[in-house]
Amino acid sequence: MSVLAIENCLISKLSTLFRASNFPEMSDQALAHLAGETSESSLERRRLEAKRETLKTGLQSLHKRRNLVNLPKQDWELGEEESENMSVTSVTSAMTQSVYGSIGSR
Repeated sequence: MSVLAIENCLISKLSTLFRASNFPEMSDQALAHLAGETSESSLERRRLEAKRETLKTGLQSLHKRRNLVNLPKQDWELGEEESENMSVTSVTSAMTQSVYGSIGSR
């Protein structure tokens, strides 16, 4: 509860700190400091983007392998946009169950 009170107090005063008329008077360095991201944040963002691409490539590889085995489509299969939001772990788990389930039924 006390955190909410402090946040409310800080947020209520933001309009006095950040007036549109103040920005043209600010130096480029001050604006970059205020609106920019830290080098740590930038590094973390790039690391996560690279990881996302690796996972996306892995997911595409799993989809291709599934198609090579000619497994029937499962109800968990999603379109590309939805599959990007789905965790690779859950996709891998579902595909493993599908592969082992189809092998066991042969």
